[in-house]
Amino acid sequence: FRHDNVRRIDIQLTPQDLVNPQSGSDLEITRYNDAGVSQGRVATIRRNTGEITVEKGLGIGVQSYDALHPTVMLEVNSTTKGVLLPRMTTTQRNAMSSPPDGLLIYDTTVNKLSVRAAGTWLYVTATP
Repeated sequence: FRHDNVRRIDIQLTPQDLVNPQSGSDLEITRYNDAGVSQGRVATIRRNTGEITVEKGLGIGVQSYDALHPTVMLEVNSTTKGVLLPRMTTTQRNAMSSPPDGLLIYDTTVNKLSVRAAGTWLYVTATP
């Protein structure tokens, strides 16, 4: 789908759309400049697995896709909204199988951010 005045595209897929290999090919998302010229593939959604491959960083609320730094995978820009991390209890957090270092969650049991580091969970705390 492409339209000259569209800056936002909403795509709704059912799980069957993603995992049924008989339903068609992978979904490729391509970026176009203001002149309608393709600037290359932005992302691919694999139908057989639902895996999303991002070719360049993903920008949400950014002014220019071209301004994304090449080392950035995700940039979120807003002056009125924030990012909501997954929320779970300590028991639910501890039940995760082999969580990777760097994983962030909000622990609702203690009402603190929790980060996985060196194979253990740490709470993010502030000191006055």
